[in-house]
Amino acid sequence: MLYAHGPDLCLASSLRHARANCFEALMGALFLDGGIELADRVFGETLYDDNPKLLDIWSNLPPHPLQEDEPLGDRHWIASSPILQKLVKFEKDTGIVYRHIRLLAKAFTMRNVGFNNLTCGHNQRLEFLGDSILQLVTSVFLFKHFPSHHEGHLSLLRSSLVNNRNQAIVCDDLGMTEHVISADTRPAKGEPICLKTKERADLVEAFMGALYLDQGLDVCNVFCKVCFYPRLKVFIGFYKLLYSPCHTHVYMSYL
Repeated sequence: MLYAHGPDLCLASSLRHARANCFEALMGALFLDGGIELADRVFGETLYDDNPKLLDIWSNLPPHPLQEDEPLGDRHWIASSPILQKLVKFEKDTGIVYRHIRLLAKAFTMRNVGFNNLTCGHNQRLEFLGDSILQLVTSVFLFKHFPSHHEGHLSLLRSSLVNNRNQAIVCDDLGMTEHVISADTRPAKGEPICLKTKERADLVEAFMGALYLDQGLDVCNVFCKVCFYPRLKVFIGFYKLLYSPCHTHVYMSYL
């Protein structure tokens, strides 16, 4: 660690925080230089190098249960499932063909749906994963395309880009709510369920989780490049207008 002042001049809590920041920066450097596999290996060995059993568990994680159930893919389920047949149209609209299409169905399954053979549960775990994937790919994009911005600016851009409101807009643009699997009664036959902003954002995050498991990180980045990154220009232009000294009245009217 390089310090402007020696570690002996720092509080113990400050030193711990600095060491944690250095480790995070190291993981970022490993990711940029060698990809997610290298970062994962180093992180695992750092945690469990003295315990071969735990290191083996970390390094050899099993696939998702739906993938483990059908290692060669599950598209043969489409012929017998009206839900999956409808999702094929969604695949055509997005240009993404799933090897395990039941993962896509699971991403659209709300928590009020009980266990079933098609999705084996709701989408909450996929939502947890997709949130992290969305944060990761967006962070990498901003880090590479805005080299002069410090971390505070990058955090602001990221939160503007992938907040609940914008995720809900992406959900609407792609017509995701038309494919929601829910125990709720639809307003009318053939009409989509009305979801709140947070629920639509959760749907996008669950979709990202399923996309990562089935297609990998590169396809997730392409998805964000199409659906999220083009919106960044609008936010930057808005912030320039918002905080320009000669446009204070715009800021006040916004408040």
